[in-house]
Amino acid sequence: MISIYDLLEGIMNICGELGLDAVYVLVDDVDEPQYYGDLRDFSPAFELIRPLAAAPKLLSIKGLVFKFFLPMEIKSRAETAFRLDKHKAREVLWSDEDLHKVLNKRLEVYKRKDEEWASRPPPHLDDLCVPELRSLEDKVVKEARGSPRDLLRLCNELLAQHFKENVTQELLLTVDCWRAALKAIKEDHRQQAEFTEPNAQAETGKGEKS
Repeated sequence: MISIYDLLEGIMNICGELGLDAVYVLVDDVDEPQYYGDLRDFSPAFELIRPLAAAPKLLSIKGLVFKFFLPMEIKSRAETAFRLDKHKAREVLWSDEDLHKVLNKRLEVYKRKDEEWASRPPPHLDDLCVPELRSLEDKVVKEARGSPRDLLRLCNELLAQHFKENVTQELLLTVDCWRAALKAIKEDHRQQAEFTEPNAQAETGKGEKS
């Protein structure tokens, strides 16, 4: 019976004959909340990749390259699971300029594609705000603290607050919407910190006992 390793090595040999130097397998979105339901718990994200980390033979097949895009919340567990003497780990840092680009690209997706809008400048978050809330984009980027995930979560929460019944009758985003969104996100961060710390202590305790 052919093993999965033999099968993959055979596939890579065929790829080599076709002129391909390598095949990249990109592993992303392991922390998407819709898969797990609890934004505070990143354990399922780690459990999802654990079998791959426990298969060094798979990760060492010539020409087959795995790239994992993992949340910082599982960094310590991932570093323990993967052999860093054989695999490279790189922390991706996002500047404020990077986050501005992410936000503007997201807004541009929703820009109308007809001729009337084709000549108009790219949309800007401030265009959706009341005058008192100008420079909102700078505020959102600052509160995201280098995290694209938090940037998009904050924007989603901002829109959710805007569309909540009795919160606002304005078409534009208001100061009250911003304050409510910011409060909700900060509460999520607080709960996540409370959730993560006991789990980290429990894992440390398990390690000490063993």
